[in-house]
Amino acid sequence: MKTSKFLWLPLALFLPMVFMASASAGNLEPSGPPGSTMKSLDQVEPRIPITSVPITIDQPGSYYLTNNLTYNGQGEAITVASSDVTIDLMGYSLSSSADNGMGIRIIAENVEVRNGTVRGFGWCIHSSNDFSRISNTSVLDCRVIGIVVSSNSAVVGNIVSRNGGGIWTRSGNRLANNIVNGNGPYGIYIGSVGNTVIGNTVRKNEYGLIFNGGDNLVDNNVCTENSAVNMGSCNTCTFGLNHAP
Repeated sequence: MKTSKFLWLPLALFLPMVFMASASAGNLEPSGPPGSTMKSLDQVEPRIPITSVPITIDQPGSYYLTNNLTYNGQGEAITVASSDVTIDLMGYSLSSSADNGMGIRIIAENVEVRNGTVRGFGWCIHSSNDFSRISNTSVLDCRVIGIVVSSNSAVVGNIVSRNGGGIWTRSGNRLANNIVNGNGPYGIYIGSVGNTVIGNTVRKNEYGLIFNGGDNLVDNNVCTENSAVNMGSCNTCTFGLNHAP
């Protein structure tokens, strides 16, 4: 009996504490389904619409097209004069029928253009400053050059076709997984040193992939059916497994 008494004593003290805790906690049943905790894209990264051109972007931020835009003037449709800018074309096109001027002119650092089409200008996308990124964009029918980047930039996953020249770069850039097709005098022109050129398809240009600088890494590119040269020589470049008959 003494054993039973000692076993029941802690239990007798514990049970009132449980009931008191339950009472103080109140009703534990949820009042309704949980609300959404997800933030909208504009809440995470407030964005600024581009509804007409010409426009000069002089403040950092994230910009986006709301519809197809056309500019037939002599200057630039979009000028980026501020660093730290993203332009999301949102699948829309920025176009010209005048065959001159520039579609997007970048004169600041750390600017990205992505996800749409730029066509019909003299220069489609021209960046004279470093740290640009051009991605997932169709660059078409520009009279002079499709894409120009300076240094330490990335040109990735674009379609560059039927331009006076395809892609022109300086030093320290990454060119990857672009389709460069049917441009005239060159598809990709590497104008300096230290570039990485990987996984591009370069076809039916006059000169496919040519170099005016060394110490570039060139790997896994397919350069075929270019009328003059498929792939130029470079004594100080590192060549991987390219297909350039």
